[in-house]
Amino acid sequence: IASLASLSFISSLDATIMASIYVPVASDFDALGQAVWIITTYMLSSTIVQAIIGKISDILGRVETTLTCTAIFLVGSVLCGASQSMNMLIASRTIQGIGGGGGMGLTIVMLGDIFSERERGKYIGIFAAIVGIATVVGPVMGGGIVEHASWRIVFWINIPICIISMALIFFTLKLPKTKGTFKEKIKRIDFIGCVLFTIGMVPILLGLSWGGQQYEWTSAQVLACLICGFVVLLVFGYVEYRFVADPIIPVRLLGNHNVLAALGGVFATGGVMYGLSNVIPTWELAIKHASTISGGLHILPMALGVVLASPLCGIYMTRTGRFLIPIRVGAVLAAAGASLLLLYKASTGMAERVIYLFLAGLGIGFISQPALIVCQASVSGRHMATVTTSFAFIRTLGGILATSIMTSILDSRIKTGITGLVNE
Repeated sequence: IASLASLSFISSLDATIMASIYVPVASDFDALGQAVWIITTYMLSSTIVQAIIGKISDILGRVETTLTCTAIFLVGSVLCGASQSMNMLIASRTIQGIGGGGGMGLTIVMLGDIFSERERGKYIGIFAAIVGIATVVGPVMGGGIVEHASWRIVFWINIPICIISMALIFFTLKLPKTKGTFKEKIKRIDFIGCVLFTIGMVPILLGLSWGGQQYEWTSAQVLACLICGFVVLLVFGYVEYRFVADPIIPVRLLGNHNVLAALGGVFATGGVMYGLSNVIPTWELAIKHASTISGGLHILPMALGVVLASPLCGIYMTRTGRFLIPIRVGAVLAAAGASLLLLYKASTGMAERVIYLFLAGLGIGFISQPALIVCQASVSGRHMATVTTSFAFIRTLGGILATSIMTSILDSRIKTGITGLVNE
């Protein structure tokens, strides 16, 4: 459990640790125009891998696939820390995202392998708290490191954690081996599906990342990316449904109403969690002129809400076997917190900010793991890994969309404010 927890923590941490420092890092290379790619490439590669890694692990084996993902993440971290140019850093973040996305998805899959449906609620709750902490602590840690040391340390700290995690996974994690030789396993992988899915998702994720930031939402670049991506995904769905015996993502799962509802819920909570984790620190830096550390600290109330709600929810589910009540309570709390954040402005007092973010964190904590267990309980055992990693993929996708929309609104407000000052 310790090995999976550490892997889950660093994978989630690196998704947001650059949120408050990517501009200073880009300045070091005199490449501010490429700054956003430090975050975009990691999110892009990790999101795509999350969706397909579950089925790959079914074929190649959980332990083997997890070790490979951790090794890729380790190599990416080393290359990031050693980067001598912006292009090298961007490429290294892509490699890091492949390993991080795979590792983050597989940790939850293996909890499902180790524990029964009734028991896993408690442990998934603990892991949801770990992910919540890492997601929110990332900007704070990144800001602290940059203010007192080199930004390269952000990546160096992953090295010992990865090595320890790999050793623990290799020596202590005992799961059934998959059948067949390596060559036979490779032949079973749906490479056509992997390629089509990647070709479809890359332009969609780029469009969502560019919209309202580098380009207007109605620009030719954004619309072309979104339209082309969706067309390719339609082709992917048709091919997977009609022609592939063992698809990388079984499209038929979307016909399950429980799975569809749970994925919709986690899409929304992912948007709240990742969106606020990225935008609140930026808002504090731009509007309140906070330091990189204090800007990140403003998101801690949400982390506290997630940390409190997730284990409590897990314990409740383990004892009662009920999943719907926490989801309903969480939906109310998350909606209340998100709605109250519409009142968030420069003059808003600290107490109000803490309450709004804390409520949002409680809602996220109460929704996430019951929704995952609903997904897992609604499919057969052979689809459990796929639906689990698809869950992680949808959560991150919601985060990317929400971050893009929130950031574009924030940028617009900042530009409006600057224009107003100039006119005065």
